[in-house]
Amino acid sequence: MIPADLLAHERTRVRTRREDGEPLTPATIKREERTISIRAWQARWDRAATTPDAVGRKWTHRLIPNLARWLAKPTLVLTYHLTQALSGHGCFRSYLAKRDRAEDSYCGYCMDPDDTAEHTVFACPRWLDDRARLTDILRRPPNAGDVEDILCGPCPADLPDDTESRRRVLAQFVINRRELTAMCESILSTKEADEREEQAHR
Repeated sequence: MIPADLLAHERTRVRTRREDGEPLTPATIKREERTISIRAWQARWDRAATTPDAVGRKWTHRLIPNLARWLAKPTLVLTYHLTQALSGHGCFRSYLAKRDRAEDSYCGYCMDPDDTAEHTVFACPRWLDDRARLTDILRRPPNAGDVEDILCGPCPADLPDDTESRRRVLAQFVINRRELTAMCESILSTKEADEREEQAHR
């Protein structure tokens, strides 16, 4: 969602322009002002990803750099585990160690020193089988740079003109998105179950 303060400013600008009697339709004014709000949010999003304390924001910014594209995507059900993968907040030892909920940041499966969302979802060899379907579809292992295209889908301007080709591209987008979500669900639900079992045996 667009931040509340930007929406409030947008509504004020719309009201002012309408009261000033601009010769544009209300829909056109709203559309123009929404574009300004999204640009302001994008600038804020880009700045926030560069601050020293922006660890989680940097990761999410890498996955979703273009807010206008994210807002224009077809409806997406953000599951609990997909949200963890996108935010970097979840059962990742690097995240937990920073909050004093884990002794260290090492991956419990491969002993990588930094068990981040990126490591878990895209790199840890423990989850190769969970990545197999998406790897087959992409013809290479998935990585963080694929997430925006998979979740947001093709830009309308990039779709083929031919109806059948367009249908195939959009059908593949649905499959890719479903498989990315399933991959995150499988990896993170299993990881959480393993973590609960480990805690029970302490």
